[in-house]
Amino acid sequence: MSQKFENILNLALEIPKQVREQTEDLNVGYDEQEETWELIVRYHGSLDELRMLGVSVEYLIAGYAILTVPQQMVEQIGALPQIE
Repeated sequence: MSQKFENILNLALEIPKQVREQTEDLNVGYDEQEETWELIVRYHGSLDELRMLGVSVEYLIAGYAILTVPQQMVEQIGALPQIE
């Protein structure tokens, strides 16, 4: 569980997939077919290394980006120092 994540994302990552699918809020941003999460993050520095890890990065403005992250990598991405 990451201190950087909102409580709802932490909960969604901790509960079983079947339970998460039965709720509206906890499954938002999850692509079941691809098993990826779409996350809006605030960052500083560069996110170029994420592309090498297979993470899709869509840059927004003011230090925000939308990341499409494989489920098994969400904790790893949250631990990166450039992700606020």
